[in-house]
Amino acid sequence: MSLTSEWTDWHLTRRGWIAGNVTPDMGPEIFADPPEDRVATFQYHGYQSCSFEKIYREIREIWTCGDAGLIARLIKRFGKCPEVTGEPLDLNLESRLPRNRLRRTKKRSI
Repeated sequence: MSLTSEWTDWHLTRRGWIAGNVTPDMGPEIFADPPEDRVATFQYHGYQSCSFEKIYREIREIWTCGDAGLIARLIKRFGKCPEVTGEPLDLNLESRLPRNRLRRTKKRSI
């Protein structure tokens, strides 16, 4: 059992990085439909097994449009995938997404 495990999907668009689904360690999950103009989606995952361990960070590519050149140019312009996850308010997610793209769920219990 981990001390903390949370992740955020980040969509790369011509407008920059846009936060998608958020699964915080505490609190409700937020699901957001991907933007129609995304060119790639990456998932940032933060995991800590116990309080005296370092936080393990991983970024994985989970979807692309197939245009590697465009993706590389946009990453050069906007930087790498944000290494941020946590509460939606920390990400200012709710103010950046139209209401029809947000779907809340209750926190999963084990």
